[in-house]
Amino acid sequence: MYYQRGISQQEFRDLGISILVYTIAFTIWSYRVDELPGVPTYLVVVSSFLVAIFAFLLHEFAHRYFARSYGGLAEFRMWPIGAFLALVTAAIGFLFAAVGAVYIQGIYDKDKVGKLSLAGPATNIVIGLIFYGLSLVYDAGSAFLILRFVATINFYIGFFNLLPIPPLDGYKVFIWSKEYYIIAIALSLLFLIIL
Repeated sequence: MYYQRGISQQEFRDLGISILVYTIAFTIWSYRVDELPGVPTYLVVVSSFLVAIFAFLLHEFAHRYFARSYGGLAEFRMWPIGAFLALVTAAIGFLFAAVGAVYIQGIYDKDKVGKLSLAGPATNIVIGLIFYGLSLVYDAGSAFLILRFVATINFYIGFFNLLPIPPLDGYKVFIWSKEYYIIAIALSLLFLIIL
């Protein structure tokens, strides 16, 4: 079985640019919709960077890790048009952020495809719970708003990616296991409602 290791120069570049684009887009969007009222500008940027790392990067790395552990080839590739759309939609107050994805080859087994597809949204749900839990400790001020912001975005990204529409993760999870699909989307929706 072949195990791909490391990170290529192109993947490193694409990830770096994508993190930058997500940080800028979420910063712009936060100001447009007043998502973090009263939070100083530098902390809005920090919050957006945390979203880029914890909601985007770890989601993609979860897909990548599972695909590679199953013996597939997996690398992240940025979509230039997706990066452009993220910045434009952020500026008008409706953020559509699909800057790139992990491209996977060599895995065709339905169970493996379902599990590696679930890995990304499941990561968002777990990270959302962690940040939500931390927000209960810091229950006031900028720290509370930032922690809730990162939690909410993670739950939203988890929910959105679980929609059963190709090519989203939810479609592949639904094809693999209706039971796991229902549990995952119900949890992400429940936490979105709670927040």
